[in-house]
Amino acid sequence: EGPVPRRDAALCASGREVGKVTSGTFSPILNKPIGLGYVTSSAATPGTQLTVAIRSQQHPATVVKLPFWHETMSAEVNPVKMEQPHAGSASV
Repeated sequence: EGPVPRRDAALCASGREVGKVTSGTFSPILNKPIGLGYVTSSAATPGTQLTVAIRSQQHPATVVKLPFWHETMSAEVNPVKMEQPHAGSASV
């Protein structure tokens, strides 16, 4: 779903810069690029649609609540069930 956002990339809402990316990477669990950044309070509500400037092009971004992932998503992302080790046993 687009390139990885990089540090200092502009975050925009309605064509106006509202923040900057502080870090970005590809998430193998979510299978998409993710990033963190600072935005103005008016753009900080989860669900706010933004764009991020990457390589001179604007790409869609959405403000989300942290964390990006939690364990209830694992069945959707990874259908392999992980067994919990029993007390006194070791996993390899």
